[in-house]
Amino acid sequence: MKRHPALHGLSSEHHHGLVWARRLERTGEIQNPSGIQRLVQEFRDFWESDLKEHFRKEEDILFPLYYNCIGRITEAVMETVRQHVRIRSAVLNLAQQAENQTAILKEISVLLSEHIRFEERVLFEEIQIECPDHLLDQLLEFPELQK
Repeated sequence: MKRHPALHGLSSEHHHGLVWARRLERTGEIQNPSGIQRLVQEFRDFWESDLKEHFRKEEDILFPLYYNCIGRITEAVMETVRQHVRIRSAVLNLAQQAENQTAILKEISVLLSEHIRFEERVLFEEIQIECPDHLLDQLLEFPELQK
């Protein structure tokens, strides 16, 4: 299904997340501790500047609009929130467990990849089917969603 224009910004951000998931997938190829530390810092920068905000936009803007559209919380929304929590937890572990950073980066890679694919293939499809275009158009009023 063609993506509604109001969801283009979030879908574009998903692309950046998939690039990061691929990059983290190759963590095992890094042989030196300084390379791992550099990757950890670069990912944490991405988390702080992009991914954390992406989750907030979905939870604070998209999900309430979807709820207003259909009057209930769907299993797809609940699963998305569960995935957000698992990713947040892994990011916290990354900061707290220096000895396991390679394994945590690989875990984040899997979580992030699966999460983005779920949102694109299930959640966004469901939202577009359930919500009429004129309601989805309300998302266009939020400039932060259109980046």
